[in-house]
Amino acid sequence: MKFGMTVARVIVLALLVVPSGAGGQDSMAVGTLKELRLSLKDCVDLALDQNTQISQGKFTRDFEDSGIDLARNAFLPRLSSSWGISRTINGPREGQFIDESTGLLTTTVGESRASGNQSVGGTLNMSVFDASDFASLSASKNSYRASSLILENTEQNVMFQVKQGYFELLKSMSLLEVQQEQLRVSEENLRRSETLNEIGSSPISEVFGARAQLERDRVLLITRENNVELARLDLGFTIGFGTNVRIIPTEDEFDQDWETTDLQTALGQSVQHPALMADRYQMLEAKDNLRATQLGVRMPTLSMTARYSWDLGRDEEFRGIEDLFLKNYRYVVSFNVNIPIFNNLSTATSVRRQKILYMRSLEHYDEAKRQRALNVERSLLNIERLKRNIQASEAAVTSAEQEFRLQDEAYNFGAGTFLQRQTAQVNLFNQRSTLVQATYDLQIEKANYDRLVGTHVDSKALRDEID
Repeated sequence: MKFGMTVARVIVLALLVVPSGAGGQDSMAVGTLKELRLSLKDCVDLALDQNTQISQGKFTRDFEDSGIDLARNAFLPRLSSSWGISRTINGPREGQFIDESTGLLTTTVGESRASGNQSVGGTLNMSVFDASDFASLSASKNSYRASSLILENTEQNVMFQVKQGYFELLKSMSLLEVQQEQLRVSEENLRRSETLNEIGSSPISEVFGARAQLERDRVLLITRENNVELARLDLGFTIGFGTNVRIIPTEDEFDQDWETTDLQTALGQSVQHPALMADRYQMLEAKDNLRATQLGVRMPTLSMTARYSWDLGRDEEFRGIEDLFLKNYRYVVSFNVNIPIFNNLSTATSVRRQKILYMRSLEHYDEAKRQRALNVERSLLNIERLKRNIQASEAAVTSAEQEFRLQDEAYNFGAGTFLQRQTAQVNLFNQRSTLVQATYDLQIEKANYDRLVGTHVDSKALRDEID
């Protein structure tokens, strides 16, 4: 398997499971909470191995593979054999005759008559020429190629979803840390305001303001704690876990000093994206289906039938296998040519329907190429924007720290107001939150860019795989 986990990785991940229930209980029992400490690569490998979307994609690919075998089977002969036995008994018939001794007309019942036979036969049917079979075989191959590429595109989408979930979890955890620090500062502010109010150095309004700010921070803390657990659940679901698994990230630092390619290079790489190639092969499949329909309703077909039969009467004796070829046998060989002339006006309708499907798939393929180019360019612009946002946020955090320090000192010496200090505090933690969001949003957008550009697909190798 291309992305399968090795046995060693499975063993290591199993050892990382830390059940929170009693030690003697089954760790897989419903309701037992497990903790998994996973890196980003571990999460990706696990998802590629057990994600439901990928599993369904593999079933679809294997189903389309069997369709190729069905199309190929149309070229093979069909052979059947038969054996039969019959027995017939005819009851006696009533008859009349003149008795010579008496001269009287006498009625009598005759004897019953029995007859029967055994038969052995074999039939060989074969399509000698049907042009639509070749087009159907080509269509089934293109369908298989499309399903294989859809599976590869699904794997890339799952990789992005895992990366996105991992970074969202880290972002929510970092925002929670920022909020916890803000809550600690607000608690200190409330204690100081209460102390100053008790000695008459500050009005009671500052105490109320500090207490209100503390409660707002507590409400936001609850929200961010909830966001962390929701992000854990989303990541676990994407990987394929249930709600009894709690994922703990083991990575929190990622390289940001990477450069993306220019737009033209990125667009050139995305042309061979699995999703685009899948759309192309689906378009070719529709084209082959159109051709198969046209050939099937307009071209003549040639078929051959060979039949052998042998009968054995009730009163005849079977003396061995050689009797099958010495007596009571029959050979029939026939060739049939079917030329379509008039098909109740359904010929033109069938062709028109398949042509509509082909034109629709062609339009979908063209739109997919334009949409891919648009998404790639949009991703590049977002990456550049987020890079600049990070630089601006870092500068804003530095300025906000200095501003809060100055306002705090000014308030301590009586040169500033409590409102100014509180405003500087809120601004500082808002800027820190903005920096955290921009940092992880950049990583998510980079993963999205990799998904949009995709891996290069070797079309020739894909064709050779089934040809």
